[in-house]
Amino acid sequence: MPVFDMSLENFMEASKFEVFRFGRKPVAIDIMVSMAGFNFIDCYERAKYFEDEGLIIPVVHVNDLKAAKKIAGRNKDLDDIEHL
Repeated sequence: MPVFDMSLENFMEASKFEVFRFGRKPVAIDIMVSMAGFNFIDCYERAKYFEDEGLIIPVVHVNDLKAAKKIAGRNKDLDDIEHL
């Protein structure tokens, strides 16, 4: 979803969007609303946490990210797995 379409309604209506991307490549952040075949609670418990200027940032565990990319099966995702 492009940032210019960001609204509270669009953000809260997760069924319309799977990923919100902020910024532009190569400096962009993807917020994944869902990952096929994964349970949010399980992934959240495995998440890694980083702190930046007092802000705690949960990040999906690399093993879950690799598994999601494998499920997606796109050439780009398969290449990403090799570099993670």
